[in-house]
Amino acid sequence: MDNRDDQMRQNDPSAMGGYQTSGNLSIPAGATVYDVSGEKLGKVSGGIALGGYFRLEKGLIFPHEYYVPKSAISRIDPDGVHLDVSKDDVKNSGWDQRPTESVETLGHHEEPEEPHV
Repeated sequence: MDNRDDQMRQNDPSAMGGYQTSGNLSIPAGATVYDVSGEKLGKVSGGIALGGYFRLEKGLIFPHEYYVPKSAISRIDPDGVHLDVSKDDVKNSGWDQRPTESVETLGHHEEPEEPHV
């Protein structure tokens, strides 16, 4: 078992084979994210909590970030984060735009950036 598996199990209160639902979320940084059909989308990007969102990093050569609402999570288990939406839904829902709510990052608080006009 590697360090990532150990970290996921520490964050998973039901590590004995169960899973978390969206009501009691602890989203482990680096966890693999899957769409509703089980297709791998990318990984949870660590170091930032966005209130009702988590940051999904997709792509290796040209990485792209999506701010996925936690409400789109169907479950979190030792394999990763499973969404209840499709890959196309993630791409076409405007989740590539940073949420306008305030952001908390590792012990300090940031206000959302104002759009540049």
